[in-house]
Amino acid sequence: MATFPCRTLPMVLTAAVLFPATALAADNGKLDTTGAMLQSATGAADWLITLPFLIPLIGAALALALRGRLAFQSWVALLSMGLATIAAGAVFAKVLADGPQVMAVGNWLPPFGILIAVDALGALFVLITTLVGLVGLGYARADTSEGSVQYGFFTFYQLMIAGVCGAFSTGDIFNLYVWFE
Repeated sequence: MATFPCRTLPMVLTAAVLFPATALAADNGKLDTTGAMLQSATGAADWLITLPFLIPLIGAALALALRGRLAFQSWVALLSMGLATIAAGAVFAKVLADGPQVMAVGNWLPPFGILIAVDALGALFVLITTLVGLVGLGYARADTSEGSVQYGFFTFYQLMIAGVCGAFSTGDIFNLYVWFE
């Protein structure tokens, strides 16, 4: 019986490193997060800066779900890119009016959480990305073969646009790497 704790200690330490949420759950909710987490809820207006990359992600998921209906994929992609362009224009206008916008996703502050930060240059790049993406998608709808559509062209196109918009909207170097992947 004396060897039992010695065998489980490495497993417990490994679980605490790999699954920190599990280790925190063992605290029974008594963890003090005042220095690591925002205490107020994220406002609806703060979510605006996420729309230029969330809309193409949702559009990519819809295009993937419609992989059996090839004609609908291009329309979903076109609608998604149009909405993302409108959202990028709204973000650009908000940044010009109110200055740089920052959002801590999930209310966790860095280094624990994801920080979305958009300044004037980033908002301009996001707007240009969505505009060029929309024009490119218009050309691609007329020129893409049925085989390319069948293998997910519109899904991957929207994922690429979401990745570029996310890279221009990131607040740290780690998430820049994530968006480039």
